[in-house]
Amino acid sequence: MAQMLGCFIERYGDARQVRTAVIPRPVCGIDDVLVRVRAASVNPIDFKLRAGQVKLLMPHPMPLTLGSDFAGEIVEIGAAAAKAAPSLQPGVRIAARLWKQRIGAFAEYALVRPADLAIIPDAVEYGAAAAVCLAGLTAHQVLSEALNVRAGERVLIHAGAGGVGHLAVQLAKRLGAHVSCTASEKNHAWLSQLGADHCIDYRSQDFRLVSEAFDAALDTQGGQTLQHTLMHTRRGGRVRSIGGFPTPNIAREFNKPWLAPVFWWLNRRERAIATRRELDYQYFFMREDGAQLAELLSWMADGSLHVEIAQRFALTEANRALELCEKANVRGKIVIEMP
Repeated sequence: MAQMLGCFIERYGDARQVRTAVIPRPVCGIDDVLVRVRAASVNPIDFKLRAGQVKLLMPHPMPLTLGSDFAGEIVEIGAAAAKAAPSLQPGVRIAARLWKQRIGAFAEYALVRPADLAIIPDAVEYGAAAAVCLAGLTAHQVLSEALNVRAGERVLIHAGAGGVGHLAVQLAKRLGAHVSCTASEKNHAWLSQLGADHCIDYRSQDFRLVSEAFDAALDTQGGQTLQHTLMHTRRGGRVRSIGGFPTPNIAREFNKPWLAPVFWWLNRRERAIATRRELDYQYFFMREDGAQLAELLSWMADGSLHVEIAQRFALTEANRALELCEKANVRGKIVIEMP
């Protein structure tokens, strides 16, 4: 059996559960594309998966190879996949947010579904291509679809310097919005260059006191920050959260209706505020989408979308990369590069 180097866990837990060792290489099925991974990015979902925080929504068999998005080149194409996507050939550079039910980007090889991948333009390097997948799709979908941001609207983005945040700032500006974001003061000049109209220092300023009410908001924090955001969104406005607890719609999206009452209870305070203010409020979970990813990569290639990479790690340092993502306020994205 062919082997590869991979980063995996054998049980849920803290950082001590993460191992990097030689493991079996995945076998390409008829519907699959086998890819030699060149770079993968680190996202909050990765350490949440490691800790078992989302095991009710996304159960995985053990051992579990970690990593949710990646960039690399095609090695092998299954017969059905080749028929469905005849443009795919061995050697073609691609990027993808892997299917939630079958992750595994922190390894030398990974399997991807044809519908989830996008061809990387020549002007985009592997690390940047990997970094835009999950975070970029999240920002793109939440702004253009869930929040339906329109030109001239006032939009708030929390954690503007983060992986999703710095991409959301640029995409909201691309949609013609007036963009406010929270971030530490050291990142304000940089975020202004990316398109932010108003930067708010979350350490010393209360965004409710230094800005008008917003038409739409992207929350990345949950808790009190989310509650304050709901109270400072105009009546009838829209709020989506990717922090805190899921709302009942997520139970339906994952076909786990028995979780809906749990999510209903966990969000009772936030939903009460939203009801009083007639807000459209829900938790948001992105989906895999190769066509949208191709659009993001094309914007990167023409220079209209910038992906900031904070730090690059080797695959053998994957645990350090996960810990940095979990514990530190990182500007942009963390990338793992393969040998």
